[in-house]
Amino acid sequence: MQAPFATPPTERDRKRMWIALGVGAALLVLCCGGGLFGFGALVVTRTDALRSEAAAVVSEYLDGLRSQDYGRSYRLLCADVQATTSLTRFTQEHSRPRVLRYTLSRAGISGAEVVVPARVETDDGQVEYRNFTLVEDQDAGGLRICRGG
Repeated sequence: MQAPFATPPTERDRKRMWIALGVGAALLVLCCGGGLFGFGALVVTRTDALRSEAAAVVSEYLDGLRSQDYGRSYRLLCADVQATTSLTRFTQEHSRPRVLRYTLSRAGISGAEVVVPARVETDDGQVEYRNFTLVEDQDAGGLRICRGG
């Protein structure tokens, strides 16, 4: 039986095939490399965002103590701390000595915790070095202070 059309000629020179395979491999490497680069960029961006948010939460907490707005600072504590410490007790514990000024250092990330070191000056002349430990609170929708406050 004869085919109704002419069969295509076989290519004796496989140069084009190797060029096509090379271009395909290069595109595959480029796509995978781009994916890995994108994932790395996502991790770095998330880390920077966590550090920034942690510093903002600790700043707001210390600003609340400095301005004697203890409710504002209390709301930034994690649920576990709020469950064991009432607002009244928190206010009594933090009303003296009063925070005058503070300086935050670069936040560090350790597992699920973010630690923000701070140098806190109080109105009695003391300088305290505190490490504020923050965790992500799903109910609050952000980072909350669990230790150091």
